[in-house]
Amino acid sequence: MASLAVAVGFVSCADNPTLPDPDPDPEFLGSTIAPGPVNVLSAVVTVTATGFETAALRMRTPGEPDMVSPPYAFDGRESRPAALGLLPETTYEIDVLVTADGETQLGEMHSFTTDALPAWVPTITPVGSPSVEGYVVLSHPPGAIIIDNQGRVRWYVGDPDGPIFGFLTSFMAHPNGEYTLNGLNDQLRVHRAINELGEEVRLLACVGRETRFHEIRVLADGGYWVGCENPVPTDLSSRGGNADGEVIWTVFQHVGPDGSLEFEFNTADHFSLDDIDQDVFVGVSQVNITHGNAIDFDTDGNLLFSWRSLNEVTKVDAVTGEVIWRLGGNASTLTVVDDTRAFERPHGLRAVGPGLVQLLDNGSVAPSRLVRYAVDEQAMTATRVLEFVTEEGSYTSTGGSTEVVGTDHALVSFGTVGKVVEVNAAGVETFDLTGVEGTYIFRASRISSLYAAERAGD
Repeated sequence: MASLAVAVGFVSCADNPTLPDPDPDPEFLGSTIAPGPVNVLSAVVTVTATGFETAALRMRTPGEPDMVSPPYAFDGRESRPAALGLLPETTYEIDVLVTADGETQLGEMHSFTTDALPAWVPTITPVGSPSVEGYVVLSHPPGAIIIDNQGRVRWYVGDPDGPIFGFLTSFMAHPNGEYTLNGLNDQLRVHRAINELGEEVRLLACVGRETRFHEIRVLADGGYWVGCENPVPTDLSSRGGNADGEVIWTVFQHVGPDGSLEFEFNTADHFSLDDIDQDVFVGVSQVNITHGNAIDFDTDGNLLFSWRSLNEVTKVDAVTGEVIWRLGGNASTLTVVDDTRAFERPHGLRAVGPGLVQLLDNGSVAPSRLVRYAVDEQAMTATRVLEFVTEEGSYTSTGGSTEVVGTDHALVSFGTVGKVVEVNAAGVETFDLTGVEGTYIFRASRISSLYAAERAGD
């Protein structure tokens, strides 16, 4: 039997004298280019090759610095790198760069010309100097837009007549590379997650509760924190309301990457009807008693929430769900120091650093202001350390946002006014966007890159 096996092996080799090369040289087979699926400022190149690990694009046009995409891995013989952030009505030479074993080579070159922007996209002119490189993300009601530091629109998604963009309320960028959209006209009451090309990839919602249209924070692992509604039938007759009334409490949920509920903070379990000014109950059948509108993560890992109706921000233990402190409103546990007025209708709560928080104080009367507080959890005090009011005394009774830029600057959107400014740590305006005055910019933020792979940690 042994000699037979040897003979069979010999014949087999003789019948197949040429065996496949176990380590073939990389081979570029070709590429095609197509416009991006959502906006005219992008393109997608489909690269076919063998033996290469990644493909990337280099975009060149006269008068502009070259742009290079991050590397996109091959899936089998194909990679699909994107050209993002192109200018409208501009011709680009787009080089396809392929890499194997640390060596990069030019595979092919394409010529690509972008179309004109849609009519609804605004013309924005910045004034002053921003403190960081990158892009500004704007929740612009007809559609979401992203501009560079020169005010030029580099990315957008929108359909002014569509179900979402009849009135876009929130457009956010997240550290997992996704964006989320939410609009008052969206009957699904969800946050729509889209990728860097603007394509919808999933729907994000509360678990077992109705989703609020305000903030959502998607985490690097794909899980998210989201605001939800908790309507509770309540007899309001003793407070001047209807006996068959309803009180809407906000719930903030942490939903895992697999869609499972991992944590829930229900304001109905921690707050009281006495925490709000009692005249809101008079003659009504329904009261949104908390109106939660902001989520952030303190530097110690605990949670920060903002409640417009209560004129309050709250810190909550991320493990136990217990309240650590309450700032503002009727039930404040912190004593406010060096502030001339109590903040009202807050939006845009953000942690700046250890013991330092900021928010947009919309106020009940003009002007609205950016305000920062240094919180001492031992002394249980909150000391105002920064206040910014625009020269025009901008006032927005609703909406608006703040974001931390760099280590200590702030980007502030004054909501319905259409005023978006950057402020330094001394409260001095350093950067201002013009061209959106009178437009409701619910939210403004910054990102370092248009590419998902480069935005981790933004």
